[in-house]
Amino acid sequence: MFWKNRRNNCAHAKGNTISYPHEESFWLFLQSNLPKFVVNGGREFILQGIKNHFDPTRTPVGTTIDPVLIR
Repeated sequence: MFWKNRRNNCAHAKGNTISYPHEESFWLFLQSNLPKFVVNGGREFILQGIKNHFDPTRTPVGTTIDPVLIR
């Protein structure tokens, strides 16, 4: 949220700028949090969604599979 707000402060002809301290802190943020970032839609994510859908303790029987396949 912080970085989105910094970007919005500088966009659309506003007078604010992003300079090297912002870039350095953003780079350090990325380096320290990179293991936490995941891409939704990978093979394991899709397979887990299908397994969860057909698990009757998680999804009522007879529920359409469309929400799992259409993302």
